[in-house]
Amino acid sequence: MAIEIERKFLVVSERWREHVTGKVALRDGLIARDVYKKVRVRSYGDRATLTVKSRQVGMTRDEFEYEIPCCRRRGDVQVVRR
Repeated sequence: MAIEIERKFLVVSERWREHVTGKVALRDGLIARDVYKKVRVRSYGDRATLTVKSRQVGMTRDEFEYEIPCCRRRGDVQVVRR
């Protein structure tokens, strides 16, 4: 388990782009949420994770992240919208 500290920053220009050394395409989706927790699946490269986050208290929340088998093809996962 890790403790996540929520931090937000206001970006006022595009100068940050000068310092980018690489990029990775990722796909993620929220699969469950209520007032106490949220569960997200994320895949990037050849890695996929399932993350469970607790309710935020102040600036922190508990976070559990588990590596899961990665989908190789885009059609392996269906997105359901409500």
